[in-house]
Amino acid sequence: RRAAAALTESAPLFSLLATMQAEAFRVFRDFTEGASAIQSRSYKLVESLCRTPDAERLHSHAYRSVPEVRAQVLAGQRTLDDAYADALSGPFAGRGRVLPAAVAMEEFASALRRWRQTHYRLAVRMLGSRSGTGYTEGTPYLGEVRKIPVFDSVQRPQGVEATSAA
Repeated sequence: RRAAAALTESAPLFSLLATMQAEAFRVFRDFTEGASAIQSRSYKLVESLCRTPDAERLHSHAYRSVPEVRAQVLAGQRTLDDAYADALSGPFAGRGRVLPAAVAMEEFASALRRWRQTHYRLAVRMLGSRSGTGYTEGTPYLGEVRKIPVFDSVQRPQGVEATSAA
């Protein structure tokens, strides 16, 4: 829940970036080469700790550009998806025992999806069709990345509302 709260609390930073003129944003962006948001090592680490990336993504330039994160995944790094699946099949498998984890994971997934969407919209506004950082295709790449599931194993349970992460 703290991670979801941190993402939610960081949302005003996008508003701040949105106040920049597009040309100033592009100059600023030159200094983030390969370390900008979804292209960053930190983002890939979070993504790979939530769920194991699909083979196509893992073997793409996105993960080849962060070899230490890619190596951890290839070495069988455990994910939150793995831990949740284990909890569902373990001795505490009753839904009431793991439901708080499912709700917290869905809150985080929801916050990350909002973050991805906001990042995408800002990029479209500021960059249009220019290429992205880290040698990506730019906004088409961001458009596809925002569709990647955060988790495979958990979705908001029926009848349970996510609480505010703020």
